[in-house]
Amino acid sequence: MIRSGNNILGGPVPSDRNVIAGNRFTEVHVALGFGAESSNVILGNYIGTDASGKINLSNTGYWTVAIEGGSPSNRVEGNVIVGRRSAGILIFDEGISYNQVVGNFIGLDASGTVALGSAGVYTNQPFNRIGGTTAKERNVINGDASINFWATENVVSGNFLGTDAAGVRALGPGAVTIEGKHNFVGGSTKEEGNVVAVPRGVRVTAGADFNFVAHNYVGTDVTGTASFRSDGISVSAAQHNVIFSNLVSGGVSLTEGANCNSLRANRITKNGGPGIEITESEGNRIVGNSFTNNGRNASDSGRDNRWDDGSNGNYWSDYAGRDANGDGIGDTPYPVLPNGADRYPLMAPP
Repeated sequence: MIRSGNNILGGPVPSDRNVIAGNRFTEVHVALGFGAESSNVILGNYIGTDASGKINLSNTGYWTVAIEGGSPSNRVEGNVIVGRRSAGILIFDEGISYNQVVGNFIGLDASGTVALGSAGVYTNQPFNRIGGTTAKERNVINGDASINFWATENVVSGNFLGTDAAGVRALGPGAVTIEGKHNFVGGSTKEEGNVVAVPRGVRVTAGADFNFVAHNYVGTDVTGTASFRSDGISVSAAQHNVIFSNLVSGGVSLTEGANCNSLRANRITKNGGPGIEITESEGNRIVGNSFTNNGRNASDSGRDNRWDDGSNGNYWSDYAGRDANGDGIGDTPYPVLPNGADRYPLMAPP
């Protein structure tokens, strides 16, 4: 247990590595402080595994790495972290903000090619970063990245969830779950996007409003060419979220009061059911997206959802209309049954 600040557990080279496993409660516990126990670094260790990094030895009744009790501004970097019952890294308790979780293999062996149980990252506090914009900062996670309830202003970017370290082979499970407000999954650039392979995709749950989900590959590999079994992106009873410029195989669903959300510039493809399905939701705007090779491109049984912005709509691979004047906009609306219509369908993908 770490109870004082500015400690370094491990180091940047293999000779500095600690092998920590088999504890009854938590393998590494940063806790029991009153604000002074901050700025600790957990670096390059094998946690919950053996010295080879290939065997799951975790015996924790809690989380493999737990940061709690008034200990902010810690960095968990370059570790192999193995858990049981989905226990990986926990960032929990009031005052636990400004932590960085970067460059770890979580729920995988040291090679990044074999799943060892399932272990994720969980936070219910604001202003934490999971991943980053470079390959060195990327976490490879065989489990969930969960942003819980009152957690705000967290960033989950550049990670591989549910794949191997190369991002090409699905291992599973992998998901991002957002239950808080004002969080960022992905970012404003392609480098900030996550690969969320299988099976649950990105889930925005009840009350999770004003979040930003952008530039992610959901249900695909890192190249965007292989499609895996995935639930895609789902928004349920959450409002004012922005879903922007994602590649989604597995579809998008807006359900049970998912109102006033914006979906723009996404590529939604290779889904056996609807590319997008809206039920019991209203006031959403879906513009500038590309819907291709889905079992059915769209379904709208909600109310007052907008499928265009008054001059441009979406691209539909099964649109059967013409463009007589060559302006790139179809001459007849694209019906989004039973209740919607794209009045300005695009003739080519945006």
